Amino acid sequence: MTTTKKYGNEHIDYLLRENPELSTEDAISLLERHDGVLTLCMDELKRKHSASSRENTEGHTHTGLSELRELKLHSRVSIRKEESIIVSLPAWVLLLVLLTVLILSPWVLLIGAVVVLLTGCKINWQDSQ
Repeated sequence: MTTTKKYGNEHIDYLLRENPELSTEDAISLLERHDGVLTLCMDELKRKHSASSRENTEGHTHTGLSELRELKLHSRVSIRKEESIIVSLPAWVLLLVLLTVLILSPWVLLIGAVVVLLTGCKINWQDSQ
């Protein structure tokens, strides 16, 4: 008795595109288990993914504050000329200002950078630990 496959290369390609970490053999095995029904295959992959992500985050709570610490946005950036501090801002404020100026008027950012360089100012990144 000959059994026919209920899936083709396009089914395998779809699973591989949607799940880059999946191997070709795993995709074929998954399709065989579910008789080529892609929705059942995708449901199983989602269940496995959500179960593995719960295992990885078990015991760890992620808050916005911990992510800020990882990005070091709680650090300070200061602009100095010789021994005097001209500006000292938290990194997240400076980042917000730079992005706003870059979007609204990039020429102001360019002029500011040239002025800082020509006046001999130094920009310091200070980690607060």
